[in-house]
Amino acid sequence: MKIVIDADAQPCRKEIINLAKARGIKAVSVMSYAHHTAKEDGEEIINVESEPQAADIKIMNIAQPGDIAITQDSALAYVLQGKGVITINSRGYLLDSDTARGAMEAASKAKKSRRKKTGKIRIKGPHAFTDEDKKRLLTAVEKAITGSHI
Repeated sequence: MKIVIDADAQPCRKEIINLAKARGIKAVSVMSYAHHTAKEDGEEIINVESEPQAADIKIMNIAQPGDIAITQDSALAYVLQGKGVITINSRGYLLDSDTARGAMEAASKAKKSRRKKTGKIRIKGPHAFTDEDKKRLLTAVEKAITGSHI
């Protein structure tokens, strides 16, 4: 088992790595060169080109059944589910194939809706990452490690 982190947009990377290290589990962060950061103790960093989906493709290639993946990308989560990878989003919610598919459908509908509108459109991003989100994420990772996520 290893933890694979989609690290380009992961606010709790260091905490996840520390949790993995404490449990004797390998932590692999996949990030583009554009988002490169210092390596944490106990972390393996895989850098990829700054091309669209490059990190996702690398994660798909290295993740194995029984691994844990942390990603906010619902399409990537859906693919990883098919490989038997436990997927958790950046806010600590376990993603199964139904929730990942639902998130993809919602994103697609929102994108189509934005395309239909004319004029200046302000698109809001996700709400700020909170301490509650952080706690939920670390709890979800701990449960996935111990097998109590099911």
